[in-house]
Amino acid sequence: MSETYKEIINEINKKVDTIISKYDNLNTDFITLKKENESLLEKINLEKENNKILESKFEQLKVAKVLEKSDEDIKNTKSKINKLVKEIDRCIALLNVD
Repeated sequence: MSETYKEIINEINKKVDTIISKYDNLNTDFITLKKENESLLEKINLEKENNKILESKFEQLKVAKVLEKSDEDIKNTKSKINKLVKEIDRCIALLNVD
């Protein structure tokens, strides 16, 4: 009987050792994953900041493009006005000839 108790105790000890070993491995994995998670969270925060900067630059470019179009519109408008003035001057000149 004592022999079977010793065998049972040995089996239990082996199982406990196996469980402890697995726990240690899982704990190590957990620590590694936790560090990786923290690192990824930092990267996410950096990318969010970078995204905000890029969005700001994009908005600035859109405003610059609008202003650029406005300059072109002004030039086109001035050109049209100059053409109209010349046409009016020609018409007045024709009226003065008569």
